[in-house]
Amino acid sequence: LCQEYVRQGKCVLIGGKVFMKDGSDIPRSAAGRNFKEKIDNFLALREGRDTPPHLVNTMFFGSEDLAEFQVEVHPSSYLVDQEIEDNADEEDKRALARAYAQVEELKNAIKRKKPARFDGVEIP
Repeated sequence: LCQEYVRQGKCVLIGGKVFMKDGSDIPRSAAGRNFKEKIDNFLALREGRDTPPHLVNTMFFGSEDLAEFQVEVHPSSYLVDQEIEDNADEEDKRALARAYAQVEELKNAIKRKKPARFDGVEIP
């Protein structure tokens, strides 16, 4: 009976299990006492309806051809000889100093918080 439904295109066998023809599970919400009745009732409800295009788009995927390139890169192009801060202007240095100060303040504030203890579980 299952092979007959597969030949008719009503369902498919994947790994020895029965699925709907699109690969989805047999709907539990469909009326019926067994898979045969559920498949028949579900397909009867769906006859005449097309799958919405936004759902069809998500069912398929494609892959583009891959290409490999070999590029010669001189080692000096990715080595950094100077620190970034040396090249920064004074305004950037001041902003960086303020950011470091704020981080230190937050670290100190976190350290000062008193941890709470509940039944042997410590919560900072």
